[in-house]
Amino acid sequence: MNRRLPHQTQLRGLSARVLPLFVALLVFSGCSGRTVTVEIPPKVDLSSWPVIGIVDFTADPHEELSPEATQKFLAHVQSAQPGTRLLELGSEENVLLALNRNTLDPEAIKAIGRKYGVAAVLAGRLEVSEATPRIDLSPDLKSFSAKASVKGALSAKLRETATGATVWTNGAHGQWKVAGMDLGSGGLANVSISDPAERYDQMLGELADVATRDFRPRYERHQVQD
Repeated sequence: MNRRLPHQTQLRGLSARVLPLFVALLVFSGCSGRTVTVEIPPKVDLSSWPVIGIVDFTADPHEELSPEATQKFLAHVQSAQPGTRLLELGSEENVLLALNRNTLDPEAIKAIGRKYGVAAVLAGRLEVSEATPRIDLSPDLKSFSAKASVKGALSAKLRETATGATVWTNGAHGQWKVAGMDLGSGGLANVSISDPAERYDQMLGELADVATRDFRPRYERHQVQD
């Protein structure tokens, strides 16, 4: 005479409870209708300003990153809204010198509009920390890991030249690893060193991508009843 093992009884009991629920879910999903993808317009429509002037982003303390930061941001803006007319005005220092002004205050923004014929001015700032080392030592003192990271922050403002008022502002920040080393009891386990140029390029691209999200449409899936 065959005897049913306890765990087999439990499994069959579980199947008896789960199967009807699974069938019900299939029936419900079949009756729930179709889904469609809907495009949600961007939060900021740049076509509101026929021509937008771009002042080169400042970069502190790595001023050599200013041109690349500006171009990354510009590329993401035009990728988000193709056809946006952007007029590159040069460095903040040269723009202010041409206007005989000291800062990009509301009066300077209005003066840029009169001089260059732009309806708005986009300017920003990049801040990059020096590489910061960090060492983690295991409690038994038999292994340790070390890494070096840099922090980056990007902020931008869009201001109308008619009034000098800010109509949009956004930013992004993050941390990027540039080098790392792990040492275990058996010797050197892993060493990774990033190319600084590649790491900065990645950092600027990711910062610009996040900071310009308000200019891009987004997509949502909505259910449509039959």
